[in-house]
This record gives sequence, C-alpha cells and structure tokens, in this order.
Amino acid sequence: IGDPEARSSRALRKGAEIARRSGARLHIFHAYAPTAGLYSTFDPKTVELMVNETVARQRKGLERLARPLRRRGIDVHTHLVWDFPPHQAVVRFADKQKADLVVADSRRHGRLARWFLTNTDWELIRQCPCPLWFVKSPTLRPKIQVLAAVDPFHAHAKPARLDDRILQTARRAARLLGG
Repeated sequence: IGDPEARSSRALRKGAEIARRSGARLHIFHAYAPTAGLYSTFDPKTVELMVNETVARQRKGLERLARPLRRRGIDVHTHLVWDFPPHQAVVRFADKQKADLVVADSRRHGRLARWFLTNTDWELIRQCPCPLWFVKSPTLRPKIQVLAAVDPFHAHAKPARLDDRILQTARRAARLLGG
C-alpha cells in the first residue's frame, strides 16, 4: 500500500477480491521511509517523536483498511516496516512471507500517467520473487482473461523453465479466479 492513510486503494480492493475468490491470506504491507530532510531539519529527539507519531498513525490506517475485509471473512494481516527503498522492502517482505503474488498500486495520478511505469515499478518487475500484478482498475471482472507473455525462441537467453513457470502461474490464476 503506497498510502496507508488513504481512504481506499485500487490494489487493496483487487487484492482483497483475489483473496476472497481464492481463499488466500492477504497481507497489507507498507514500507515507511522518512524523508532525508527530516534528519537535517530537526534534532534527533524531535525526529524520533515525529517518526513514532507517523508510524502509529499509519498502523491505524492499515488496520482501518483491514477491518471491513475481515468482516467479509478474508484472512487479513497488516504490516508496517521502516525500510528504504520501497521496492526492496516489498521484495524482502514477499520473500519472507513466501508470497504467491504481489499486487501493486500505481501511485501516479490521472489515467494517462498510470500507463507509464515508475522506477519503483521497474525494480519490482526486475526483483520481485513471485508474480507481480500492477493494478489499473480496482475490480476483477466476473470472468477474467489472463495474458501470459513468454519467449518461445528464448532469444534473450532466458531459461525455458521461466516460460514454463509463467504459463503455470497464468493457468493457476485463471483457474483460481474463474477465468
């Protein structure tokens, strides 16, 4: 979750629907990284107070987002870590949880901007240890269609087993989500 204090999140809505349809556990995760300017502007005690206050507020925000999902019967866990950069925090968390899927929200505004990837997006594409789903819309269609991109000629020296894994994951997602 990019902003745990937001009222809603496209990724959270879609992740919750995926969890509901598949019976999966949902982890709502946020990596908090205070700005560097905070440390050069204020004394250490003030910084610590500000950081602790922000972390407490963001934890409450994550729990606020989780409550209605729990009422719907979804197994939801919230996690807030102090870590930087965000993409590495996500990768470490996904590794630790042995995640089957990471659902990521685009933090860009406007329809056109959501079509372009940020540096964080690219780093997640490169480093994420499991399938990654970038969210453009908050809902799943009743019957989804899954597109899997593979390289049948292995022109860029990718191992053939990567393509097999991509296809297996796509089939599994389609089966689990009614596609």
